Parts: sequence; C-alpha cells; structure tokens
Amino acid sequence: ATLPDNEEVYTSLPHGWGQPGIVLKLIKSVYGLAQAPLHWLNKLSDGLIKVDLKPIALDPCLFIDEK
Repeated sequence: ATLPDNEEVYTSLPHGWGQPGIVLKLIKSVYGLAQAPLHWLNKLSDGLIKVDLKPIALDPCLFIDEK
C-alpha cells in the first residue's frame, strides 16, 4: 500500500550495502512496519466500499452487503 501524503518513513540500508549513514525514504508500506496493518486495512476497506459493502458500526473490520 502506498503511504499517505502526511506520513514519511525512512530506513537505513542493510549492512554491506552502499555507504554508511545513507537513508532511504519509503514510498510504499513495508511488511514488518508498525503502520503496515493499518495501511492494508485502509486499502482493503476502500476496495470493499467500492463494491457497495458497508462496515458495521460495532466492528469497522466487518463488512456487510445490505441488499
């Protein structure tokens, strides 16, 4: 999932790659980041809403078809 515009995440290169002290700005969420599950839920929710599924009030992770 693409990171939101208001969020910046940086990472350093693994040992043995490039020069020490160089950091990279991530443009996509990476598995293992604390934010990754939230980004995945947001992307999944957007897709489910586009196909007319609605989240229920008691559990926003549960979607129903009201038809």
